[in-house]
Amino acid sequence: MALWEYFPKIVHKCPIFHDQYKQTQPGPYLPYSLLLNLILLLVGFFAYRYYRAQVFHAQQVYLQKYQQRHAAHFQTLPNQNGEILFVGDEWIEEGPWDELFQNPMVKNRGVRGNATEGVLSRVGELTESEPAKIFLLVGHWDLNQGLGEAEILKSYRQVLTEIKVKSPKTEIYAHSLLPVNPQLGNTRRTNAATLSLNQKLEALCAELDVKYLNIFDDFANAKVLNASYTDNGEALNGAGYNLWKNRIEKWVQTPSQKRPFLTFLKRNKKSPLKRRKNLRKNPAIFPKIHPHLRIAFERYEKIILAFSDCKWRFFAELDFVFCLLSPPPAKPAKGTA
Repeated sequence: MALWEYFPKIVHKCPIFHDQYKQTQPGPYLPYSLLLNLILLLVGFFAYRYYRAQVFHAQQVYLQKYQQRHAAHFQTLPNQNGEILFVGDEWIEEGPWDELFQNPMVKNRGVRGNATEGVLSRVGELTESEPAKIFLLVGHWDLNQGLGEAEILKSYRQVLTEIKVKSPKTEIYAHSLLPVNPQLGNTRRTNAATLSLNQKLEALCAELDVKYLNIFDDFANAKVLNASYTDNGEALNGAGYNLWKNRIEKWVQTPSQKRPFLTFLKRNKKSPLKRRKNLRKNPAIFPKIHPHLRIAFERYEKIILAFSDCKWRFFAELDFVFCLLSPPPAKPAKGTA
């Protein structure tokens, strides 16, 4: 018995519906009508799914071309000794790092939509100049794409290992992933998944001897992204980037700022000859650099920056090199005049 044949029995128990039922008795075309509505519903559902798939495919094609264009652009830029690279996805790309730190050696190498695999494909270009430091933030898009933690950590390990192999003198600073605020916009990843991955990344950095920078807690308020630092629940605003800058500023220094002998030479405004004598007399500086001439030559170009404001710059450069090459003065023997 068809479903609509039970309808008269139900209505018979409710006399108030008798008149309405007489006017609305199912006709012979009701089964066909239901079948047609079901077909239209299925067609609409699959059409919507197809439309969504086409939109997603178009976005992926655009994003892929965008990444390729930016990667090719980075390859044409000149390399500099002592570069400080910020590498990652759009959270890095949208940061005006050189202006925030007022440092021309800071370079932005962020690319929108880059997952760990995307950064891995760019390691060759990133390490070509043997940068002094690399600040890395990547992994957001891996979570957005639904990749598992094991797969993300495998790619992340390859990125860190490749950088260490191709540029062993580069200092690597790995950032934690940033929180999101679902109340301000649609977010594909959750804070729980982000926190879990951050814990694994911290352990990985400890294993590979990489400095781990936990900025999640600085941006989080009740375990969600603080509304003061975002407009859409994910991307950072100006206040967010200023907070980020203040958080990591002590690690973002040019190599010359971390060399005590460069600071000593730059502040000493005496003649090159007297500066040479003072360098020899300083036991805390000269003994550390004289036995290692190879290191001295590698730092030769960096000392040029230290004397950029000195009128004796050229002579100071030559004096520094000859000071290292020449042996220290011999001490007079005891009992001699």
